Amino acid sequence: MAEAALPHEPNCKSCELRKDAPIPGPTRVLIVGSGRAAIQGLEKEVAEAGGIVEQVPDAGAAWRCLYCSHWDVVAPIIGEPGDGADEVGWWTDALRDLKNAPRLVPLTRNLPSPAKMHAAILGIPEGRPKPAAGKQDLDDVKERVVREAEDVVPLPVVRPITIGQSEFVVDDPAMLLIYRTITRVAPSSATVLLTGATGTGKELAARTVHHLSPRAHGPFVAVNCAAIPANLIESELFGHERGSFSGAVSKQIGRWERAHGGTLFLDEIGDLELHLQGKILRAIQEREIERVGSAHPTPVDVRIVAATNQDLRHATTEGRFREDLYYRLAVVSIHLPRLVDRSDDLLSLSAHYLRQLAEQNGKQVVGITAEALARLRQHSWPGNIRELQNVLEHGMLLMTGDTFRVEHLPEYLKQSRAVELVPTADSPTHYPSLAEVEARHIGEVLRHSGGQLAAAAVILGIHRNTLRRKIQEHHLA
Repeated sequence: MAEAALPHEPNCKSCELRKDAPIPGPTRVLIVGSGRAAIQGLEKEVAEAGGIVEQVPDAGAAWRCLYCSHWDVVAPIIGEPGDGADEVGWWTDALRDLKNAPRLVPLTRNLPSPAKMHAAILGIPEGRPKPAAGKQDLDDVKERVVREAEDVVPLPVVRPITIGQSEFVVDDPAMLLIYRTITRVAPSSATVLLTGATGTGKELAARTVHHLSPRAHGPFVAVNCAAIPANLIESELFGHERGSFSGAVSKQIGRWERAHGGTLFLDEIGDLELHLQGKILRAIQEREIERVGSAHPTPVDVRIVAATNQDLRHATTEGRFREDLYYRLAVVSIHLPRLVDRSDDLLSLSAHYLRQLAEQNGKQVVGITAEALARLRQHSWPGNIRELQNVLEHGMLLMTGDTFRVEHLPEYLKQSRAVELVPTADSPTHYPSLAEVEARHIGEVLRHSGGQLAAAAVILGIHRNTLRRKIQEHHLA
C-alpha cells in the first residue's frame, strides 16, 4: 500500500506531522494498547521530562502513525514476558524495516528496574538523570505506563460517619446498627462491655462512648490489662503508698484515680487474675479504691468501659472469670465483628486508610490493582482492622507511584491464597473453623518472622502477650 493512501489515525495528534516534516526535538513515545488508564497524567510528566506521549489502541493504528510521523520510542503493551516473546519478535522485525526506526520498549507487568525503564523510554544512557528531567520523579512515568497491563480498581470516594470525635468507615448494615447502639447508650452512666477479636476497634468504640457522654470533659484513661506484668497491675490500677513494697520510693496515683470524673477503659479484662477481679468488682460497686499499702479508701467517680477478645460467659463456667463481675460489666454488651465478616467494608476501609497514609507521607494514591484487592479479600485477617492498617502502611512506604499493587504487600500476603475447601466423608466440602484458619495463619507469620515474637506480633497487629497465649492455645510452640 502506498504511504500516501494510509489514512490519518483520528486519535493521534501527531499524525498532523507528516514523516517528511522536520523532526521535533522532544522525545516522542507511542504507546500501543487500549485503555486511557495507561497514560493518565503521563503526557504532563513526559512533557516535563522533555518529551510527549501518544496512545493508540492496537498495532494497526500504531502502524499508520509510524508511517505518518516520526517517533523515538514505540512501547507495545504485551502479556507476561515469557508469553509475549513472539509478539516482541514481531515488533522487532517490523520496526527493523522502517527508516529511522524508533526504539522498541515492550511494556509488561514485570518491567525491568526503574533506572533501565527510564533509560529505554527517554534515551538516558545507563539510566543517568537527564539534565532537564523536570520536577516529577520518572518513577511515575513507569507507574502510569504499566497500569494498562494491570486491572486497576479506582479507589472509591469514602465519607466516614462522624460520631463524637471519632470517624467510622462503614457500609455494612450490621455495623450501622452497632454504631447506633453506641450513640444511644453513651449518654447514660451504665458500664459497657465491648467484645470482639483483637484489632476490631474496641478502643475506638470506647473513646466514642466517652466523647458522647456527659463525662466528655473529663479524662479518658486506657489500661491494657494483658500488657502489664501481673506483679505490677494492682499498683498500676489503684496506685500505691511510699514504702508499700520494695522499690516504692514515692507515692503513686493509679489509673483508676487518674480517671476521676471521666472514663476508665479496661482493655483485655479477661486476662486479669481472679484476686484482682474481686478488687475491681469492689471498686465498681463501692465507687472507691484502696492504694497498695493504704488502709484508707479513696472515693473515685469513674465510668467503666471494659473490653475483651474472650468469651467471658464461657470463662465464668470454667471458673476463670467471676460471674458477679461479668454481670456488673455487661450492663450493656456490644460485639464488634471481625474484618472478615465485614467484606462489604474492606474496599472502603482500604481507600480511607490509603488516602490518610498518602497524605501523611506526601504521596498520592488513586487506585489498587484487582490482583492486590483479591489478595486482601482472600486473607483471613486475624489481626482485623489493625492488621489491615499495618499492611497498607507497609505498602505505602514502598509505593513510588499512585497505584497500590501486589508488590507492595508484605511477603506473607504475596504468597497467600484463598483457603481451600477440604472434602470429608461427612459432607461434600468442609469449611475450616476460625481456630484452624487462625492457627494456620499464625504459623505462616511465625515462619516468615523466623520465630521472632515481636516481629510476628507487629505483622498480626496484636500484643506479644496475646500472641504467646494463642501459640499455647493452638499448640504451635
